[in-house]
Amino acid sequence: MALTGGNRAIARHQQDGKTLHLFEYTRRGYVRYIGQADCIGYHQEERPGRDGKLSKALVFHLDVNSSPVPSSVREVPPVYDPDDTNRLKRYSLVQLRDAALPKAVSTAEPQARMQVAYYRAEAIRRYALARANGHCEGCTQAAPFSSAQGPYLECHHLHRVADGGPDHPENVVALCPNCHRRAHYSKDAASFNAKLVEIVKAAEAAVALPPLDASTPE
Repeated sequence: MALTGGNRAIARHQQDGKTLHLFEYTRRGYVRYIGQADCIGYHQEERPGRDGKLSKALVFHLDVNSSPVPSSVREVPPVYDPDDTNRLKRYSLVQLRDAALPKAVSTAEPQARMQVAYYRAEAIRRYALARANGHCEGCTQAAPFSSAQGPYLECHHLHRVADGGPDHPENVVALCPNCHRRAHYSKDAASFNAKLVEIVKAAEAAVALPPLDASTPE
């Protein structure tokens, strides 16, 4: 699918020197302002249209700055280079979780925020996959196949960041493609996602790490 019109504007807003603001429809004729966002990537997948039939759609990955960083979050150097991301491959589960935790960069320059967003997105993805250890966290079955990067599982956000869900390791679960589709499209999606929340809580408790900071929005 070609990047044209609004799709191109979103994907290339940084290169074009444009600020991306995220809004969400609440009901007909009304929108809610979510916050400033950075597009850190996109992928193409099939999504059901208004007629229920599947069609190709672009899914943008947005890093949303909708609330101030908690005062308890430590300041870190906001600039990362490709070597930092490559280094994640050698990190332990504990090191990956630390790398994925929020960093106080809300006042940094756009390029620095972009670098941090890429780094954290990759750290969160690798952490969720490492925690799953080759098995779907939804159905507990082994990954359906292996890719060049290892057992193939997909990361799913339990609460959308746009709805105030934290961009945090405790908000991400590693699922097989079937469970991932179930979490989005099945009739029991709400109850299944609620079950996944409890599964992740138990998994995080097993890692025996400090819980999510209470000041982080739920």
